[in-house]
Parts: sequence; structure tokens; C-alpha cells
Amino acid sequence: MISYLIHDHEGRIIQTGTIPEDMLELQHVNGGTVIAGVANLNTDYVVDGAVTPRPAQDTRLIAGTLTHLPVPCTIHIDGNAHACTDDVVELEFTYPATYAVRVEAFPYLDAEFNVVKK
Repeated sequence: MISYLIHDHEGRIIQTGTIPEDMLELQHVNGGTVIAGVANLNTDYVVDGAVTPRPAQDTRLIAGTLTHLPVPCTIHIDGNAHACTDDVVELEFTYPATYAVRVEAFPYLDAEFNVVKK
């Protein structure tokens, strides 16, 4: 048995598993590449055919402002996605609540914050 993974053209790992070694060459995926290896779907990606840890973002939340955002990125606020092409964003909320904020920009790991509006 051999461990394998499938990744897309950006290096995003979309599947992992194990198969008999002689079956590896028979694996074909539309839009993906199959390689031998072990990887974590959430924390790794593929660079030049090698499994590599995804880098952390430098994004910071300071007094309601997100700074050092990767450009471009997607900012998710309570599950709603907002495309972003700026490296600094001031967050404004109308109602008092705690808001879950997640910044997504592959290959970086997601950055997650809770913003409390009083």
C-alpha cells in the first residue's frame, strides 16, 4: 500500500488516501495531479511536486481594523464572503454582537478573529 494525494493546479490538496502501489499510475483526475505522499488537507499544499506546510498570514486585527491582509483575499464575516483587494480594511458593524471573521487567501492558512461590537 502507498499513500497518495491529489492536488489542483494551485497546489491545493483536494484528496488523500492509500492504494496498492501498482494502482498509483492508474489514478487520473480531471484538473488534478496525483502524487505519492502524505499530507494534511488543512495545513499543507504542493509546491514543485513536494508537500509543503502552508504559510501563516501576517494579518492582524487592531481596534476593529484588519491590517497586513494578503492581496487579494476573501473576508468571511459570520459566513458571508466579501472579496477584498486592499491590504487594510476597517470593519464596521451596526448591531451589538460578536462577529466571526475569517480571512482566506490560498496558499496562506486562514486567519480567524472574533470582533465584539458593543
